[in-house]
Amino acid sequence: MPLLVEKTVLSVVSTHLVKFVIYWKHPAWPSETLYIRRKFGTFHPWTEEENEFLREFYPNGDKAMILSSMPHRTWSGIRGQSNHLGVQRVYRREPVGIDENTSWADYQFYQALQLDPTSRETIYIVDEGTNFDPSSPLLFCRRDACDHA
Repeated sequence: MPLLVEKTVLSVVSTHLVKFVIYWKHPAWPSETLYIRRKFGTFHPWTEEENEFLREFYPNGDKAMILSSMPHRTWSGIRGQSNHLGVQRVYRREPVGIDENTSWADYQFYQALQLDPTSRETIYIVDEGTNFDPSSPLLFCRRDACDHA
Protein backbone atom coordinates (compact mmCIF):
# COMPACT_ATOMS: atom_id res chain seq x y z
CA MET A 1 0.00 0.00 0.00
CA PRO A 2 1.59 3.33 -1.01
CA LEU A 3 2.02 5.99 1.62
CA LEU A 4 -0.36 8.95 1.48
CA VAL A 5 2.02 11.33 3.21
CA GLU A 6 5.01 12.92 1.51
CA LYS A 7 6.43 14.24 4.76
CA THR A 8 5.54 15.70 8.14
CA VAL A 9 7.27 18.52 9.97
CA LEU A 10 7.09 19.14 13.71
CA SER A 11 8.45 22.36 15.19
CA VAL A 12 8.11 24.50 18.31
CA VAL A 13 6.56 27.91 17.56
CA SER A 14 6.21 29.34 21.07
CA THR A 15 6.46 28.34 24.71
CA HIS A 16 3.40 26.07 24.70
CA LEU A 17 2.62 25.62 21.00
CA VAL A 18 3.99 23.10 18.53
CA LYS A 19 3.32 23.15 14.80
CA PHE A 20 2.64 19.90 12.96
CA VAL A 21 2.45 20.12 9.15
CA ILE A 22 1.32 17.26 6.93
CA TYR A 23 2.33 17.37 3.25
CA TRP A 24 0.15 14.92 1.32
CA LYS A 25 1.40 13.06 -1.75
CA HIS A 26 -1.82 13.51 -3.69
CA PRO A 27 -1.42 16.69 -5.80
CA ALA A 28 -5.03 17.78 -5.21
CA TRP A 29 -4.72 17.61 -1.42
CA PRO A 30 -3.50 20.80 0.24
CA SER A 31 -1.08 20.61 3.13
CA GLU A 32 -2.61 20.72 6.58
CA THR A 33 -1.25 22.38 9.69
CA LEU A 34 -2.09 21.76 13.32
CA TYR A 35 -1.01 24.05 16.12
CA ILE A 36 -1.19 22.02 19.31
CA ARG A 37 -1.01 23.64 22.72
CA ARG A 38 1.02 21.65 25.21
CA LYS A 39 -0.08 21.84 28.84
CA PHE A 40 3.51 22.43 29.91
CA GLY A 41 6.08 24.32 27.89
CA THR A 42 9.76 23.55 27.82
CA PHE A 43 11.22 24.11 31.27
CA HIS A 44 14.46 26.04 31.61
CA PRO A 45 16.04 26.63 35.03
CA TRP A 46 15.88 30.24 36.17
CA THR A 47 19.08 32.17 35.47
CA GLU A 48 20.69 34.61 37.86
CA GLU A 49 20.04 37.34 35.28
CA GLU A 50 16.31 36.54 35.37
CA ASN A 51 16.36 36.48 39.17
CA GLU A 52 18.04 39.91 39.27
CA PHE A 53 15.45 41.23 36.82
CA LEU A 54 12.65 39.94 39.09
CA ARG A 55 14.23 41.49 42.18
CA GLU A 56 14.37 44.84 40.41
CA PHE A 57 11.10 44.94 38.47
CA TYR A 58 8.62 42.47 39.98
CA PRO A 59 7.67 44.59 43.04
CA ASN A 60 6.43 47.63 41.06
CA GLY A 61 6.98 46.90 37.38
CA ASP A 62 4.33 46.88 34.71
CA LYS A 63 3.04 43.33 34.15
CA ALA A 64 3.16 43.59 30.34
CA MET A 65 6.76 44.89 30.48
CA ILE A 66 7.81 42.05 32.78
CA LEU A 67 6.15 39.40 30.59
CA SER A 68 7.58 40.84 27.37
CA SER A 69 11.05 40.91 28.94
CA MET A 70 10.74 37.22 29.81
CA PRO A 71 8.83 35.98 26.72
CA HIS A 72 8.94 32.25 27.54
CA ARG A 73 7.86 32.62 31.17
CA THR A 74 4.25 32.67 32.33
CA TRP A 75 2.90 35.04 34.99
CA SER A 76 2.29 32.01 37.20
CA GLY A 77 5.95 31.00 36.83
CA ILE A 78 7.18 34.55 37.39
CA ARG A 79 5.04 34.89 40.51
CA GLY A 80 6.25 31.53 41.82
CA GLN A 81 9.92 32.33 41.24
CA SER A 82 9.53 35.76 42.81
CA ASN A 83 7.91 34.14 45.85
CA HIS A 84 10.82 31.67 46.00
CA LEU A 85 13.22 34.63 45.97
CA GLY A 86 11.24 36.36 48.72
CA VAL A 87 10.26 39.24 46.42
CA GLN A 88 6.79 40.67 47.08
CA ARG A 89 4.67 42.54 44.55
CA VAL A 90 2.73 45.70 45.34
CA TYR A 91 -0.85 44.81 44.44
CA ARG A 92 -2.34 46.70 41.54
CA ARG A 93 -5.06 45.98 39.05
CA GLU A 94 -3.60 45.57 35.56
CA PRO A 95 -5.92 44.76 32.67
CA VAL A 96 -3.46 42.68 30.65
CA GLY A 97 -5.28 40.13 28.46
CA ILE A 98 -2.83 37.33 29.20
CA ASP A 99 -3.88 34.59 31.59
CA GLU A 100 -1.65 33.11 34.28
CA ASN A 101 -0.44 30.20 32.14
CA THR A 102 0.22 31.92 28.82
CA SER A 103 3.67 33.28 28.03
CA TRP A 104 4.30 36.49 26.10
CA ALA A 105 5.55 34.37 23.17
CA ASP A 106 2.27 32.40 23.18
CA TYR A 107 0.28 35.63 23.40
CA GLN A 108 2.13 37.16 20.42
CA PHE A 109 1.49 33.98 18.38
CA TYR A 110 -2.25 34.09 19.11
CA GLN A 111 -2.35 37.81 18.29
CA ALA A 112 -0.63 37.24 14.95
CA LEU A 113 -3.31 34.71 13.99
CA GLN A 114 -6.08 36.89 15.45
CA LEU A 115 -7.14 34.14 17.84
CA ASP A 116 -8.25 34.19 21.46
CA PRO A 117 -5.10 33.82 23.61
CA THR A 118 -7.08 32.00 26.32
CA SER A 119 -8.10 29.21 23.91
CA ARG A 120 -6.69 25.76 24.58
CA GLU A 121 -8.12 24.22 21.39
CA THR A 122 -6.01 22.69 18.66
CA ILE A 123 -5.85 25.06 15.68
CA TYR A 124 -6.42 23.36 12.34
CA ILE A 125 -5.39 25.08 9.09
CA VAL A 126 -5.81 23.90 5.51
CA ASP A 127 -3.69 25.67 2.92
CA GLU A 128 -5.62 26.96 -0.06
CA GLY A 129 -4.59 25.55 -3.43
CA THR A 130 -2.98 22.27 -4.25
CA ASN A 131 0.65 23.09 -3.50
CA PHE A 132 2.16 24.40 -0.31
CA ASP A 133 3.08 28.06 -0.53
CA PRO A 134 4.03 29.74 2.78
CA SER A 135 2.78 33.11 1.51
CA SER A 136 -0.66 31.81 0.52
CA PRO A 137 -3.78 32.79 2.48
CA LEU A 138 -4.86 30.27 5.07
CA LEU A 139 -8.24 29.03 6.19
CA PHE A 140 -8.62 28.86 9.96
CA CYS A 141 -10.93 26.62 11.87
CA ARG A 142 -10.97 24.73 15.12
CA ARG A 143 -11.06 21.00 15.65
CA ASP A 144 -14.60 19.64 15.11
CA ALA A 145 -15.72 22.91 13.50
CA CYS A 146 -14.21 22.58 10.04
CA ASP A 147 -16.72 22.23 7.24
CA HIS A 148 -13.96 21.46 4.73
CA ALA A 149 -12.07 18.85 6.72
